[in-house]
Amino acid sequence: HLFSAGAGSSGMYRAIKLLEVAMTEAGSVDRDDVAAALDHASIDKGPGGPAKMVPGTNHCAMNMYIAVAKNGSYEIAAKSDGLATPRECA
Repeated sequence: HLFSAGAGSSGMYRAIKLLEVAMTEAGSVDRDDVAAALDHASIDKGPGGPAKMVPGTNHCAMNMYIAVAKNGSYEIAAKSDGLATPRECA
């Protein structure tokens, strides 16, 4: 069997890169310092494009895609116009 990345792998990659940005800005691994920096962290490149934390929400704004499975692959049917801001906590 061939190994393939699971559905959560792109989200985990994004989370780790945002954490890296926050830890670098904080200059430490202190929980409060990292949390404060993570609140506004952003990355320019990642799976699906850039992403940025929405301050005060613990959520990330990112590109959103709707894909249709066809013949063993995916076809992008729709894409957000820029970074989509999460609304479930608004």
